[in-house]
Amino acid sequence: MLLLLSVAFAGNAVRSLQGADVIGVTPINGDWARLPIFIAEMTGIHPTVEGIAVQAALLATFVGGALWVFLLKPRIAARRALPTEAAQQ
Repeated sequence: MLLLLSVAFAGNAVRSLQGADVIGVTPINGDWARLPIFIAEMTGIHPTVEGIAVQAALLATFVGGALWVFLLKPRIAARRALPTEAAQQ
């Protein structure tokens, strides 16, 4: 829940920086990125390339971390444990 909330915060932060002319604005053409304003504020999804890019990078980091912790790291640990168990028998 907190990870999704951080994605919304990042999207709204980019939108605020764009409103202050700190970051440029590149609009996205397409209806998929145009949400009603109350949903856009809640999710942080605004129709700009910069905002979507920041949110996509953050989500990719979270997914990569989850894959490492729940999938790759246990497999590596299991492979390392196999030779020692076979040697003990």
